[in-house]
Amino acid sequence: RARNVLTAYVRRHRHPGYAQGMHLVAALLLCHVDDETAFWMLCVLVAKLSPPDFYARPPAAMAGLLVDSQVLCELVAEGLPGLTAALGPRRMDHLVQLLTPRLLLP
Repeated sequence: RARNVLTAYVRRHRHPGYAQGMHLVAALLLCHVDDETAFWMLCVLVAKLSPPDFYARPPAAMAGLLVDSQVLCELVAEGLPGLTAALGPRRMDHLVQLLTPRLLLP
């Protein structure tokens, strides 16, 4: 069912097309609604709630994600100073950047 929703999404929206992680959102939506409703909800989530460059193709590839990742790094460093001190700022940044796509990509 998720494949049907994602295929319909890509056919309707050539830009940005499919992005990594959209299957997670489609699967979650399908737990609660039928295929057609999940499709329309996915369209709204990506088109209306995500910044326009979040899924941009090169040269601005994933510019929104990169900016959000850096902001998240700074927030985590501010909010969890003990963890940042224990890991070191560089390792903490790497950890947050590793986890960011899972947190921010649909």
